[in-house]
Amino acid sequence: GPGSFAGLRIGAATAKGLGLALGIPLIAVPTLDAQAYCLFGVKDLICPIMDAKRGQVYTGIYRFDEEDALRVIRPSCAMDFGALAEELKALGGPVYFLGDGVPVFREKAVEMLAGDARFAPAGQERQRAANVASYDMGVRILDERLVPCVNGKCLITLRRNFSACEFYISHIKFFR
Repeated sequence: GPGSFAGLRIGAATAKGLGLALGIPLIAVPTLDAQAYCLFGVKDLICPIMDAKRGQVYTGIYRFDEEDALRVIRPSCAMDFGALAEELKALGGPVYFLGDGVPVFREKAVEMLAGDARFAPAGQERQRAANVASYDMGVRILDERLVPCVNGKCLITLRRNFSACEFYISHIKFFR
């Protein structure tokens, strides 16, 4: 029926149709993975949380390794926040929370994790399109059919603004 899920289906079908017609792959990026990528370079645990109501959260647990690759410690799931806090305590060390669930569960996180609860700074606490793009670039090598070009020369220009944790991609045209 009408609603946001119908809109998502229409958007996904449109993207898939364009990808098939143009011979360009469609790349799925999990929401929580892209959200965790907003804290690029943080070596502590990263825990994006989205309010699932009734004391539950949609979450995953992540950490960047020595090569700055995002590692999944707990895959995306829905769970009780108390159970999540217990799992995080068992893993030990500081935990950075981010996402729209932070305002709902902030006090509980501080209470249950004491001094180990940390929160993403303003501007890094929500998912952004730039995070999705940077996550994809960090996770896989660009397919040879997606060659970034500027003035006929194949290249890609990236600038990182660490304070905002965003990648800026400029002057890119994709061709087959």
